[in-house]
Amino acid sequence: MQVKTKKYQLDKKEYISLGMKRVMKKWWWAFLIPAVMILVGAFLPEGWSLGVIITAVVITILYVLFWGIQFSGAPHLEQMKPMFQKMAYQIDSKQLTMLVGPNQGMMIPWAQIERIEFLPDAFVLYIGVAQIIHLPHSIFTNQHGLKFTESILKREAEKRK
Repeated sequence: MQVKTKKYQLDKKEYISLGMKRVMKKWWWAFLIPAVMILVGAFLPEGWSLGVIITAVVITILYVLFWGIQFSGAPHLEQMKPMFQKMAYQIDSKQLTMLVGPNQGMMIPWAQIERIEFLPDAFVLYIGVAQIIHLPHSIFTNQHGLKFTESILKREAEKRK
C-alpha cells in the first residue's frame, strides 16, 4: 500500500526550531565543558575566577549562536532549497518519495533516515543534522493513511534503537 499526502511546505521558523532542539538533545554534553569551567572557576583565586566564569559563559553563548546561524542560513543555501519547496509525499514500506510535481521527485529509502521523532501533531524524520522532513498529521488525506504511516515509522524507528 502507498499513502499519498497533500502538498506541504516546511516553514523556515519551524525548521530552525526543530533543528535547534535536535542539536541541543544530541549534543547536550557540550554544555558540560562550560559547567566544569564554572565549577573550577569557583575555587580559583578571585582574579582568575571571574575570567574563567566569563569565558565559560561566552563559550556557551557562542555555541548556541553557532548552531542558530547554521540553521538560519541553511534555507538560503542552494542545495537546501528543495526542502523548503511545496511538495507532496508518497509513503510506502520501502521508501519515502518527495514529489515536487507529478513527474519530479526524490526517493529516500528508509535506511537513509537517521532518527524518527513522534510529536503530538507531526512526524519528524532526520536525514542528517541539517536535513529534516516534517510531516504534520494535517497533510494526510484520511485517518487510514495516517495510521499506516505511523505503523511504518514505528517499525523503522525500532530498527534504529
